[in-house]
Amino acid sequence: MNGLAGTRVIIVDDDESEALPIIKEFSRRGIPVTYFDGSTRGLPSKGQRLSGVRLAILDMDLIGGGVSDKSKVSTLLVYLSGILKPDNGPYGILAWTKHTDLVELFEDTVFIEPDIPNPIFTVSIAKDACKDTKGKLNFKLISSKIGKALAGFSPLLVLQEWEEKCFLAATQVTNELATLAASDAPSLDEWRNLWKTQFLQLMQTMAAAEAGKQLDSNSCLRAFYGALNPLHSDRMESNIPGLCISLSNHSAKIMASTPSSDSRAKAKLNTMLHLATDNVNSFYAGNIYMRSRQRMWIPSVHKLLDDFVNGTEKKKRAEVKAILAPVSKPVVVEVNATCDHSQNNIRRARFIAGLFVPSTEGARIKKAEYIYKLGPVFLESLSNGAVDYYIYLNDRYLLTVELDQVTNVKAFARLRGQAFADLQAWFAHRAARPGMLMLTE
Repeated sequence: MNGLAGTRVIIVDDDESEALPIIKEFSRRGIPVTYFDGSTRGLPSKGQRLSGVRLAILDMDLIGGGVSDKSKVSTLLVYLSGILKPDNGPYGILAWTKHTDLVELFEDTVFIEPDIPNPIFTVSIAKDACKDTKGKLNFKLISSKIGKALAGFSPLLVLQEWEEKCFLAATQVTNELATLAASDAPSLDEWRNLWKTQFLQLMQTMAAAEAGKQLDSNSCLRAFYGALNPLHSDRMESNIPGLCISLSNHSAKIMASTPSSDSRAKAKLNTMLHLATDNVNSFYAGNIYMRSRQRMWIPSVHKLLDDFVNGTEKKKRAEVKAILAPVSKPVVVEVNATCDHSQNNIRRARFIAGLFVPSTEGARIKKAEYIYKLGPVFLESLSNGAVDYYIYLNDRYLLTVELDQVTNVKAFARLRGQAFADLQAWFAHRAARPGMLMLTE
C-alpha cells in the first residue's frame, strides 16, 4: 500500500467494543485512526513502526487480573515501543483511567525510556465518565479534554495544524494535475487508458522542464518531483492566511516568549534550511567538497588562512594560524549556474575555496568584503570535537578543474537553494564591481 501511510491518531485497547465508538467518531470528522488490540500479532514490523502520530489514546491496563501498577505500565510501554518510532515527534496521550497515580507512574517511567518519545501532555479520563446513562459515547467530553490540553501546549497545536495544511496542499496539487489529463471518452476503460497516457506525457514534460538535457531514466523521477515542489509551495502560500486567522489567539503566546538563545538549536535549524547532506553523489551546483588525498588541488588550510587571519604583525598572525589550522577544514563550493548543470552545459568545474571554522573561533577570522560567511551550521560528522561551524569563502580563490576530477566524487554536502542563490548574488556583485579612478585631496 505504497503512499498511503500516515497515521495521526492511534488507539490501544484490548476491548474492541470500547474502541469502536471512538474510531467511528474520529472517522466522521475525517481523522484517520489506527487501532491496536494489545496483542503482539497486531504490531507493525520494526521497520514499519509509526512516525508522526500526534495523539495516542491508551488503555492503561492491557493485562487485567489485578496485577500491580508497575506491571501495567511496563506492559503498556513495551507495547507502545512496538508502535512508535523513537523519532515519532511530539504527541499527546489520552489515558483511559481514573487512577491519577497510575498516570504519574506512567509519566515517570516513559521519561526514562530512551526508545519511546516523551509525550507533550497526558490527560486522563475514566471510560465510564465518557458515557451517558444509556451507555452512548460522549465524544464532546473527550474532544474537550484533548482540546484543553492542546490549548495549553500551543506549539504542538500550531505545528500539527500546519502539517495538515501541508497534506492539503499536496492533495490540491495532485487533484489539479489530474484534471489536466482528464479527457472525454465513451467508456470508463477508455477514459482510464487516456488518462494514464496523458498524465505520463504531462509528467515527462514537467521532468524535461526541470532537468533539461540531463533528463534520462535515472533522473526523470527526481526531476518530476522537483517540478512538484514549487507547486506545493504555491498552494501552501495560499493556505497560510486562513491558517493564521484560525490560530490567531496563539500569536500572543509566541510574542510573549523571549527569542531562543540556544546556539546549538539555531545551528541545527540553519543546517536544515541551507545544507543538504543526502543525495550528494551527483556533481551539481552548490556541491561542497573537502580537501583530501584525491583532491589535493583544493588549497591547503595554511594557504587559505593567509587571507582569513586578522592582524598585520607576522608573529601574531602565525600564532592565530597555529590555533586555527588544526580545527579548520579546507573546502570548495561549485558555483556554475544551476541552469548550466540542468542543460548539461558545464565544460569545467568552477569553485570558490574557503574553510569550515568552528563557531568558537569565528572572532579570529577577518571581516572583509571578499569573504562570504554562512552559519552557524551543525556539522557533527567533522571529527575534531566541534559541531557548530561557519563556512567562510574567499572570492580571491577561484578554481577551475577538469570535470573528471569531480563528477564521480561524492560531495560532503550541498548548499540548498536560498543559500546558493545568496552566494551567487554576493559573488556576482564582487566580480562585477567596476572600481573607479579618483584623485583625492
